[in-house]
Parts: sequence; structure tokens; C-alpha cells
Amino acid sequence: MRMRRLLGTALAAAVATVSLGAVSTAPASAATGSTKIVGFSSKSWLYGSSYKSQPGPAAAGDTIYFSIDVVSTTPGVDDPYYGTVKVERKLAGQSTWTTVATSTYSGLSGSTKAVKNASYRAVYSGGSSSSTTWTGSSATKAVAVQRKISYKDVGGNKVVLAGKVAPKYSGKVTILKKQGRSYKPWRTVRTNRKSAFRVGLPAPRNGKYYWQIKIAAGGGFATSQSEKFYTYSY
Repeated sequence: MRMRRLLGTALAAAVATVSLGAVSTAPASAATGSTKIVGFSSKSWLYGSSYKSQPGPAAAGDTIYFSIDVVSTTPGVDDPYYGTVKVERKLAGQSTWTTVATSTYSGLSGSTKAVKNASYRAVYSGGSSSSTTWTGSSATKAVAVQRKISYKDVGGNKVVLAGKVAPKYSGKVTILKKQGRSYKPWRTVRTNRKSAFRVGLPAPRNGKYYWQIKIAAGGGFATSQSEKFYTYSY
């Protein structure tokens, strides 16, 4: 009887040892990390060119760049390396988003052309590896866009300002003249069916007159304005 009790005790201890070993070698549960959209090199994830064809916001046709990185915001969880990223755009006056670019990696760089006022959205799908799951995230940014104003002097013995607006525009164009320290409306003209306009400008024999062209905001565009320029006679 004593031997049976000893064998029984030893067997129980062996079973307990096997059970504890099984528990200690069980795989740990996968970590979960939250994410956010950021830009590479401390820049915003969406930005315009350092070169501007007109003062103010980007003009139609200018380049808009995106440089997107997705990072983890959960301490102890690495940045994601699975999942997809896409850039979407919703133009002013529209209700749907259109995909501009897509990447199958958790980062995306590229560019697109400014069309009109729009909202841009970067979307990370989320992803997972054998040990980590990353949640999806998104970021939205509004971008104002102005109409493109091209102009030149087409006159001979006098200054004739010929301009064109893009994209297609039918409406008023205001010519501003510098008076003192500010620019004030001098004349308003209208574009023709080709989005073009023309107006004669005075040019002094002594000194210079300074000018600027402006179009009021509307139709999905911000206030549009040309660079400042001048006229003179010689």
C-alpha cells in the first residue's frame, strides 16, 4: 500500500510538470497597434511646389505632391509594413471620392495636377503580420486652387494687354492699378468664348505704372491673381 501511494504521488507530479510545460510554451497573443498618417522628412503628407506660377494658392495645372508614411502610435509596436495606402480626391461641388494613386506598401509618394478646389484624403487599409495587427487610419486636407491667368503685351506703339484664363471661364476680369501703397480696381473686362480678354493700358514716359489682374472666387476656385507687372514708355 505504501508503494502504491508513492507511485501515485510521483505520477501526479509528472502530470503536473507536463501541464505546466505546455502552458509556458503556448504562443503569445498578437499585438495590436494604432496608426496615423504622416509625411516623410517632417513635411506635410500633401504639399505644393516651391515654385508658384501665381501668388497665393496653387493655380490650375500646378503640381501637388504627396509623400505619405504610416507610423504606429502604440508604444512597443513597430511601424506597419503590411497594408495598402491610397490617395483620394473630392473636387469642389462633387460628393464622391476618386482614387489618385495606390500603393501596396504602407507608404506612398507621387504627384498630381491641381484641378480646382478639392479635399484630398490619404487612407491606410490596416494590415497584419504573424505577430502584429495594425488598425487602419486616414487623414484629410483641403487644397485651394485658383484659375490660371496668362497674359502678355501684344501692342505695337502702345501697350495692349492680352490675357487668357484656364480652365474655361466666362466672366469678369478686374484690372488693378497701384495707387499709393495699394492696388485698386481700374477697369473690369469680360472674357470671350475662348476665355480670353484684351484691354489697352496707359504707359507713362516718366516712371512706371504698376498693375495686377484679379478674378473673384467662384465656380469651385479661389480668388485668382496674376503677378504684379508694370508699363512704361521709352
